[in-house]
Amino acid sequence: MILDPTGIAMVACQDWHASQRVDELAEALWLAASVDPKVIVEIGCDAGGTLFCWRQLCNDVYGITLADNSPATGGQLYPLNDHGAQVFIGDSHDPAALAWLREHLAGRPIDVLHIDGDHSYRGAVGDLLWYSPLVRDGGLVLLHDAVNRADSRVEVTHLWEQFAAAGSGRLITSKRGRPVGFGVLRKGEDI
Repeated sequence: MILDPTGIAMVACQDWHASQRVDELAEALWLAASVDPKVIVEIGCDAGGTLFCWRQLCNDVYGITLADNSPATGGQLYPLNDHGAQVFIGDSHDPAALAWLREHLAGRPIDVLHIDGDHSYRGAVGDLLWYSPLVRDGGLVLLHDAVNRADSRVEVTHLWEQFAAAGSGRLITSKRGRPVGFGVLRKGEDI
């Protein structure tokens, strides 16, 4: 269990360009730590701020992210810092990405899957369908931007609304300012 999720989230946001809200990220860290993760996978790594967070929880962290880290792909133009995670540079919807991850997992399940890549509805559903089968029962799937209504390009909200309508998952939102949120799903209960 991490001792200071708020401190880690602050460092990730201020020093490593994590694009999440500090309070939302801190709560996501606390939840992730609660499942005692051995393997964490992130789809869409941006500058690596959340990779920094996941590396505070466990050593086996994997990422899949595009080489283009421009605003057109949801990035911030900062270079990727992998913080010791193993990262596949390419499209998460490319079969080579899934094959790479399966090879590195060598049969081990994912404990926490963070989906923050393609923010389109189709892209988020694709990431969920491709990678959630690798999550262990009781493991977590975190969908970032679950309630981000400020950016019309973000369609993850529509996916989250479907889970919420079915009474599935838990939503983490900011107590201050405009929330973007994490939709939290537990494998075996929600998916």
